[in-house]
Amino acid sequence: VGLSMVNPASGPADAQSIPGMVSGVDVAGHQRPGGAAIDWHSVRTAGGQDFAFVKASEGDGWKNDYYDEDAKAAADAGLKVGAYHYARPAEDPVAQARYFASVINEGPATQLPPVLDLEVDEGLGPVQLAGWTQAFLSEVEARTGKRPMIYTYRYFWYERMNNTNAFTSYPLWLAAFQNRPPGPVGGWDKISIWQRSESGRVVGINTPVDMNVFNGNEGQLGQFAAGDLRAGGGVLEAFQAPDSGELEVLEQDSTALVVAILALAAGGLGAQQLIDAA
Repeated sequence: VGLSMVNPASGPADAQSIPGMVSGVDVAGHQRPGGAAIDWHSVRTAGGQDFAFVKASEGDGWKNDYYDEDAKAAADAGLKVGAYHYARPAEDPVAQARYFASVINEGPATQLPPVLDLEVDEGLGPVQLAGWTQAFLSEVEARTGKRPMIYTYRYFWYERMNNTNAFTSYPLWLAAFQNRPPGPVGGWDKISIWQRSESGRVVGINTPVDMNVFNGNEGQLGQFAAGDLRAGGGVLEAFQAPDSGELEVLEQDSTALVVAILALAAGGLGAQQLIDAA
C-alpha cells in the first residue's frame, strides 16, 4: 500500500511506547524467502506479538503455498490467528469468496475473523465496488459462519469507495504508516486494528513485516477472537492523530503535485505554479 510516512508528532506517546500494547503481524509469501520457515514461537515470546494474519488467497484460485503451515504454527505458538484474501475486483466476488472460504474451512483452525484486503479497484467505480464488496462479504460469512473484517486505507476508502458508510457492521482494519493512529473512515466509530508500519522487524521473521495494533487489551482481543467483534476500543483513540493539519495533508492524493514537479523539471512550469499545486 502506498501510504505516506509521517514524522513523529508532538503530543501523546507513539504506539511503540504504550505499556501493554497488543501487537500483531500480518505475513504473506514475502516473509518466506526461499521457503525459509518463520519461527512463530520466537515471534510470540521474544518478539512479543499477540496475533497474526496470514495471507490465504488472492483472486479466484490462487492460494498462498505457506498458508496452512503458518496458520497452524502461529496458533500452536499461542498467537490468535486470522486469514486474509487479497481482492481482485475485476473478477467475480462470489467465486473469490467461495475460494477464500474453502481455503479457510479446509485449513487449520483460525480464531480471528476472515479479512477482505481491499486496496485496488481494477476499474470499478464506487457504487460497483461497494456492490462487489458486499457480495464478497456476504458469501464469506455464509460459507464460514464468521463475520468478516475489512482491511483498507484511508485514501482508498475516500476516493475509491466514496467514503461509504455502508459497511460499519463489519470491523475495520485500517492501514496508516505513521506514529499516531488515524481516525476511522466511512462512518465507523472506531478502528479495530491499525496497521502502523510495513517495515517492522520482529524476532523470528527474517524479513521486514507489517506491524499492527489491536484497539484494546489482551482480554478484549480474546473476546474479539471469540466472535465479539465490538470488543475493544478506547486505546487508539487516546493518542489518535487529528483529522486536520499535517497528517491529513500528507494522506491526500499527491498526483497533482507530482505532475507539477515533473513539469517544473522539464521547464514547462514556473515556480509559482508549483507552489500553488503544493
